[in-house]
Amino acid sequence: MKHTKMTKELFLQIKDEHRNDMQQADVPNEAKYHLEGDAWTHSMMVYTASDEMYKSVALCHDLGKPLAKEIIDNKVKYSGHEGISTLLASKYNLTDDELYCINYHGILWQKSPKQIKKYFNSKQGQDILRNVVKFSTFDTKGNISFEDEKDNKKLNKLQEMDYTINSILNSDFENINQTNRPTMYIMTGIPNSGKSTYTENNLKGVRGISRDNILMDYAKDKNIEGTYSDIWKHLTNEEQKEIDKLLQKSLTEAKRGKDDFIVDMTNMSWKSRKRLYGSKNHRIELITFLTDLETCITRNSKRDGKFIPYNVLLSMSKRLELPLYGEDVNIENIKIM
Repeated sequence: MKHTKMTKELFLQIKDEHRNDMQQADVPNEAKYHLEGDAWTHSMMVYTASDEMYKSVALCHDLGKPLAKEIIDNKVKYSGHEGISTLLASKYNLTDDELYCINYHGILWQKSPKQIKKYFNSKQGQDILRNVVKFSTFDTKGNISFEDEKDNKKLNKLQEMDYTINSILNSDFENINQTNRPTMYIMTGIPNSGKSTYTENNLKGVRGISRDNILMDYAKDKNIEGTYSDIWKHLTNEEQKEIDKLLQKSLTEAKRGKDDFIVDMTNMSWKSRKRLYGSKNHRIELITFLTDLETCITRNSKRDGKFIPYNVLLSMSKRLELPLYGEDVNIENIKIM
């Protein structure tokens, strides 16, 4: 795995910027797992247990827990912290390998063997899974529990995965062939991460498909005036459904054609990207923008007429799944910006 050399300066920067918040991401005494107390203590235990190659991942894998923390049915939950952690970690110039490992570090506990096979069914996926499996051995060493080993759900789940993991790691995947078909460029990233700016500067003249633009055109046709934020509040659920239909119509027409085109939306998860796939006419290039979360929040506060509520930005960040070649046979290139 390509990794960032951990230096005293980098360690202290992350410590100074995140320790206090991570100490608030605690676990109650009645919990079965993570009796070490809080996310910072856990991260320090994982950091100490990790090989040099995984030190940066250990330090950053749970950065998102303070922002993801929710109390549901009197239980503390940190669902989606992996996505937030990835965006926060991007600030520290980690390698793509490290960011993928952070983003998918919890997947072995969250998905079934069948789903794992779908996610990592490519040469790239094989490499990511190898790193995730290796890191999970360090991650479990940062967990204090008094549960009997036979009742430890994490250990049991990992054992259930053995066959699937080994079948993927021992598979012989072919390299991606580059074709001369027109390109479908799919942007991925939360609002204010730089997607539209990138397309304006680097993909001039290529047709762009954006739900936001379709929404504004719809409002103009209906004589609805105001900023994007004003119009969004004004639209009914039925009108939003009409906009979705117009978006789908534009995507279908573009996929049937033989020209390059851009899908400029957030497209944060495999599920959200899946509906874009299926065009035999196009090769696919996925461009993901991992602008750090703090920068996106600052840009959002200065955005005129199109303010995205903070809770919406966090919700989108939680859904982040970095693109994988195994998502579709037509994916020929993935860029992390």
